Amino acid sequence: MQHLHDSQTLEFTTTVTGVTDGRFVELAETYFYPVGGGQPHDEGVIRRGNDEFHVTFVKKVAGTVSHEVDRAGLAVGDTVHCSIQAARRRKLMRSHTAAHIVSALMIKKTGAKITGNQLSTEKVRIDYNTEHYDVDLLRSLIEEANTVIARKLPVTTRIVPRAEAERMPGVAQLAKGLPPGVEDIRLVVIEGFDTQACGGTHVANTGEIGTLSFLKAENKGKMNRRVYFTVND
Repeated sequence: MQHLHDSQTLEFTTTVTGVTDGRFVELAETYFYPVGGGQPHDEGVIRRGNDEFHVTFVKKVAGTVSHEVDRAGLAVGDTVHCSIQAARRRKLMRSHTAAHIVSALMIKKTGAKITGNQLSTEKVRIDYNTEHYDVDLLRSLIEEANTVIARKLPVTTRIVPRAEAERMPGVAQLAKGLPPGVEDIRLVVIEGFDTQACGGTHVANTGEIGTLSFLKAENKGKMNRRVYFTVND
């Protein structure tokens, strides 16, 4: 899963290493993001010569990445050129880094942990486990996030042993903690602002995000507050 080391590459050449039921394809290496962690899968095209196979779904299966294509025809050993749909990927990258900024602000202000999240190309949803429902606070998070974004902070990733990550305050921002059974933890670092454990794709600089707009807040019951925002085009 090359996206863990490089979120910027959107085209690459590789070899087909497995095909199941004609339409579920494994590649020797892939930069396609598989659905997970609240981030939707990438879409795109796998080309073999003049033949095009559209990637409609990507997921992790038994330690590998399965690319579902719209028709059969690819075979083991084929050399293929892959293109990730750029507008979708970049919007999700911008949204994911924005979600880190908003969540970091929430945690710093209230100590609340993240209990759920969902990214899309239209909006971002984040849930927090805090007792108080304060719409003005949730709205202010988005306004303050825009100030952080405008600082154009570098965003980098690194992988550390689990034991090291567990000693770092604030790295596990999900209420459920670090993912079980994972010994190498990938960190997303927004320079001088935040470090979080995360397996998603991100921009290289917060200035790439643009601006955010508050959409709404919801009270989802005891200890569950929800905020929605959008990343403006």
